[in-house]
Amino acid sequence: MWLAPVQVAVLPITDRVNDYAEKVSAGLKAAGLRVETNLKSEKIGAKIPSRPNAENAFHASAGRSRMGARCGRPFASVQR
Repeated sequence: MWLAPVQVAVLPITDRVNDYAEKVSAGLKAAGLRVETNLKSEKIGAKIPSRPNAENAFHASAGRSRMGARCGRPFASVQR
């Protein structure tokens, strides 16, 4: 994972959570991770690379159900 050029890809579920996805991305960058945020208006399935050797190690999906206050920090579901 640490050799991956992009360690985490933040993928908002809808356009309404783009601001939240950017907050999640900023928090991960502040923690020292290499992060990419995909804000394109595509379905989530199109945002997740389907090839087996994807260049990012983790995908963090950000949706409306995750926007609640959780200890004052942004939260997203993470998949490997």
